[in-house]
Amino acid sequence: MEHAMSENPNPQDLGEIVESIWEVFLADGGPIRHAERTEFEPAMTASISISGAWNGLVAIGFSAQAARWSAAHMLGIPLEDLRDADVVDAVGELVNVIGGNVKGIVDAPTDLSLPVVARGRSLSEQSSRAGEVIELHFSWADEPVSVQVIPMAGVQAPSAAAAAHSAR
Repeated sequence: MEHAMSENPNPQDLGEIVESIWEVFLADGGPIRHAERTEFEPAMTASISISGAWNGLVAIGFSAQAARWSAAHMLGIPLEDLRDADVVDAVGELVNVIGGNVKGIVDAPTDLSLPVVARGRSLSEQSSRAGEVIELHFSWADEPVSVQVIPMAGVQAPSAAAAAHSAR
């Protein structure tokens, strides 16, 4: 999949990135499909910041079941044997890979932070936005998943306060 460098990612590129990542990491769980916007309160959100020539956040919101299934499929661990740390690691890795792909299509040079995983809604909502938010909604095994790219005026690495809210 080849994308042109751009000032901001576009919804089509983001959708292709999400679909390809799901196919590579979670294919045995079935395909992820675009869905109508759903009002769901994520049980877990993973986010990562991109900073440099382009600044922004990438965030993925998961239902509790989608987060657990992601971990089970990525790690090859039966659901009943999953630990909370496994789920945190898996959703953090998913946002890391998606964030790395977004980093590849925005203006360079940029750096990628470490992922932050939190219970509930994303910590990114507390930041000041500097552009149009891209928000895509998906269904994976009949569970909601949302992906956002939020252009920011300036992004700093996750703080100690954000780490204190981590889902560990």
